Order: sequence, then C-alpha cells, then structure tokens
Amino acid sequence: MSSQIDDYMRDPDKPLSEQYRLAALEWADA
Repeated sequence: MSSQIDDYMRDPDKPLSEQYRLAALEWADA
C-alpha cells in the first residue's frame, strides 16, 4: 500500500489537500 500512497503524494496534478485525503483513505483502509 505504501507505494500507492507515495504515488498520491508525488502526483503533481493533485492539490496537497487531495493528496493527503487520498492517503488518509488508504491508511484508514489498510
């Protein structure tokens, strides 16, 4: 899962708030 989170965090097309929201969803689901 960590690689997916890293992809979200590095995604330049997403605003930071969206990156953190998606990462939080991944962590909560893990």
